Amino acid sequence: RVSDKVRAILRNEGIRGFYRGYWMSISLFVPGSAMWWGSYSLYKEQYWRLFGEPSVDALSDVAEVAHHESGAPLASGLPREDREVLGSWRMIGIQGLSAVSAGCTTSLITTPLDVVKTRFQVADRQVQAAQAQAQTTSSGQASPSAGRVQPGAAAAAAAAR
Repeated sequence: RVSDKVRAILRNEGIRGFYRGYWMSISLFVPGSAMWWGSYSLYKEQYWRLFGEPSVDALSDVAEVAHHESGAPLASGLPREDREVLGSWRMIGIQGLSAVSAGCTTSLITTPLDVVKTRFQVADRQVQAAQAQAQTTSSGQASPSAGRVQPGAAAAAAAAR
């Protein structure tokens, strides 16, 4: 259970245990966030070019009123409410596609950094587990592999969490 894990971290590591890998996480989050927002903006611009710029009167009540009052014909024969709905869904679609594209781009670039961060966070626990195992051997002597991290130990430690 989560509450058991929280108590175990607090008991074994204190408050600092909750912040294990904080600076490593920040060093990944900040550039990742900047990359996401930057690529989102670029993707959104490109998708608008690809799918056509939004029509002003379909997305803005102010523009609709200005067009209507000036006597200019409306952009389409659809009622204003229908054009607004279509324009809104189009905008939502472009924003959603841009967000997904930005997320994929950011993940592609930051995943290797995330793997390194996770290994740093898990490494101390692997060493502690190896030391504890060495102390509990039946002969009272450390086994030759006690100081080394065994292959697959990172995956086992991550799965245990």
